[in-house]
Amino acid sequence: MPIRIPADLPAAKTLREENIFVMEHERALKQDILPANYYPEDDVTRTPVCRWRSGANLLFSNWLNYFVYQSTPYSLTHISLNERGI
Repeated sequence: MPIRIPADLPAAKTLREENIFVMEHERALKQDILPANYYPEDDVTRTPVCRWRSGANLLFSNWLNYFVYQSTPYSLTHISLNERGI
């Protein structure tokens, strides 16, 4: 992901020396960032087709299951050692 900053900024030279991609404002305005086949027949005046609803539901359900229901605020090995009296 490029960083867009004014070209006359002293930090631009330092960033380029550190191999960080810096893009000038004029070049950034000319970038075509739309994905292919996002709009029907790639016509930006038409409404995009929404085909990701089932995928988004699955992604959210998996995230909820993993990060909310399966995570524990304690160590299970610590509990099993305390039950044995170790």
